[in-house]
Amino acid sequence: MIKSKKFSVLFVSLCAFIILIGFILWIISDNDRRLIIPGETSYAHHQIEISCKTCHGAPFPNHTAINDNCIDCHAEELNRVRNSHPDRVFNSPRNAAMLKKIDARSCLTCHTEHKGHRTTKGGVSIDVNFCIHCHEEVIVKRNSHANFSFMDCTNSGCHNYHDNRFFHQDFLKEHANTPPPHFTNQTLSKSDLSSYIKWSNINDKDQEDRFRETHPTHSNTPHQRAEVHCISCHRQSNDNDMSVSIETCSSCHQPQTSAFKSGKHGMRISVGLEPLTPQMARLPMNKQAVNAHVTCNSCHKAHAYNRDQAGMEVCLDCHADEHSRSFKSSEHGRLWKKYTEGKLSRERAVNCASCHMPALAQNPGSSNKIFAIEHNQSRMVRPSSKMIKPVCMQCHTLAFSLNSLSDSTMIPDNFGHAPSGNSRSIEMIQKKSNFNQ
Repeated sequence: MIKSKKFSVLFVSLCAFIILIGFILWIISDNDRRLIIPGETSYAHHQIEISCKTCHGAPFPNHTAINDNCIDCHAEELNRVRNSHPDRVFNSPRNAAMLKKIDARSCLTCHTEHKGHRTTKGGVSIDVNFCIHCHEEVIVKRNSHANFSFMDCTNSGCHNYHDNRFFHQDFLKEHANTPPPHFTNQTLSKSDLSSYIKWSNINDKDQEDRFRETHPTHSNTPHQRAEVHCISCHRQSNDNDMSVSIETCSSCHQPQTSAFKSGKHGMRISVGLEPLTPQMARLPMNKQAVNAHVTCNSCHKAHAYNRDQAGMEVCLDCHADEHSRSFKSSEHGRLWKKYTEGKLSRERAVNCASCHMPALAQNPGSSNKIFAIEHNQSRMVRPSSKMIKPVCMQCHTLAFSLNSLSDSTMIPDNFGHAPSGNSRSIEMIQKKSNFNQ
């Protein structure tokens, strides 16, 4: 009887073990690991949460390995914005005491995934007053900061941990009284981009005539003017597959597709997952678009590549959050309407892409600037102060830009009203300058 009971326990345990192993193998083979995710992922990474290896690498990585994977993805951006808190700051012996309070050399100290219940903007998973660990003396030694709270350090208009370019004292002082720049024509042309895009040399007159008959909307597009025809995009391989993939687009538009994959629109593709669908978003989306795959042709419609359409209409086909829905009734939306009615020049018109995917100079030091659209739509979003110089200050003063971005009530109605207060950053810099004089 005892042996029989022991056998039964052993048999049940073995079955449970086999079922557990089978369950784990099933999850791995199905490439869907949501059932074993230990907690909610951040806003920045939730789209790729089923690709565990992207962050964890090996099945049981150590702290250093995960941190290295963070750097693999974010190093380029940190270098671009001239990271305000690089490792070398904390590796200095004089800052050793600070590391006992907070080890700022590791990404995971401030950005730990699967802690959704305590993750705030920017993916920060520690208390938002973390600046106090190293800068506690500021409130004591600087009268200008005496009434400030460490809870507000990272509010737009004050400081950013990684990207502090547009809050630096020298920048604020230089641009405090600078008027908005004159509008410049940023139209892209084939000659402007000869070194930026690999153009096709296919020139088949018979094919071109047949194509124009079949797809009249293709005429007078940048592709048609660059002599890009059917087989330039279709039949990239030897089989009969006529579909156009992002790899096809990348054969000519490599910088754009690379940037696209770096943002939230294309990050799933960059880690080997199926393209993003609006259904995966945490923001409200239009129901008719929830199952659409987000690729190049989602915004650039086949055979009719229209930048104006891609810069506003296509955005609103998917996005249904309050900020997006308020665009047409905002001052920006009214300017765009005047442009579409022929009452305003293109340079003075504003659409969604003007702010979120602006035309940026690719050779900023040159007198003959080449502009190209920023296809990483995440680059200008978080923190919003990234927009100050490349976007807001193209039309507005620095003061107005800071005041607007630091007023959280202006985001929902798409900056449809005047900012309610003044950012104190410029005032403080001017007072300091007058004192030093």
